[in-house]
Amino acid sequence: MRFFLKAAAALVATAAVIAAAAYGLSAFALGGGAQQVHYAAAKEAGVTEVRLTRHYLIVLNVVPPEHMYAPKLAARIHPTEGELNIRGTMAPITPDARHFEAHIYSLATGMPVHGAHPTITVVDHTAHSSEQVRVTIMQDVIVGARDYHYGNNANMAYGHDFTITVSLNGEKAVYPVHLS
Repeated sequence: MRFFLKAAAALVATAAVIAAAAYGLSAFALGGGAQQVHYAAAKEAGVTEVRLTRHYLIVLNVVPPEHMYAPKLAARIHPTEGELNIRGTMAPITPDARHFEAHIYSLATGMPVHGAHPTITVVDHTAHSSEQVRVTIMQDVIVGARDYHYGNNANMAYGHDFTITVSLNGEKAVYPVHLS
């Protein structure tokens, strides 16, 4: 029993450290930190929320749309901002586009989960619609591998209420979001 209590305490402490580090990275290094976005601030800020599932810590960022580059194009033009697309199909930037990032960490190791196939669903309660985001694997062109995440650009109109769900291996992280 003592071993179980020590192991549980170690797991909780590890999860707390991972959550603090992930939130710090997402809020300060990747932009965001606000739960609600006002249109005037949307060019600079976004939504950052953290959820724990049984096996994962998932940090969701919803920020202004990002240009995404295939590896060969990025190597040729050396962009100074945007995303390197590692796997998947890049979505176009539309007038209502936002960039979705799901940073997924293993609670067991504290490390980013690589090569997974999560799903991201956006339900627009105001427009009564739902969109399955075409998930890509990407990383920031400057930050590099430390910014390994899943996501894409997707439509998300201002003034609407949304529920964003990130699912992986039967586990779901649910994020209510309002853009005003």
